[in-house]
Amino acid sequence: MMFIASSIVSCTNNGERVENAKENLDETKREAAEDVAEAREKLRRAREEYVRDANERIRTSDERIADMEAKAKDLKGETRENYNRAIARAKETNRELRAKLERNADIADDKWEEFKRDFNNSMDKAGRDIEDFFQGK
Repeated sequence: MMFIASSIVSCTNNGERVENAKENLDETKREAAEDVAEAREKLRRAREEYVRDANERIRTSDERIADMEAKAKDLKGETRENYNRAIARAKETNRELRAKLERNADIADDKWEEFKRDFNNSMDKAGRDIEDFFQGK
């Protein structure tokens, strides 16, 4: 009789342990899902901020191009032709950058950092090209 009572208590304790373990697992799953959702939201906001900043950099470049165009109007001959060629290249670069940014707005998360690195390098080069032209390099 003592053995039966002990077995019943043991089964009850094991059942409670299993139930507790299930509850702990469910809570851990909920917490993990919340962490993943939070991380995705942070990534989404960071991407939006990056795209806004990149578009602002392109707009700044557009302003520099407009300055180049204004200056080119007062120039003559070969100098004017050089300015016009540089302006055309800068405009084309900005068009390409806008298109690249738009094409990659929804790029997979695992490729985002690589895209940003490549895009930043392209933006930096475009900016240097305009600055170099103004400085006569």
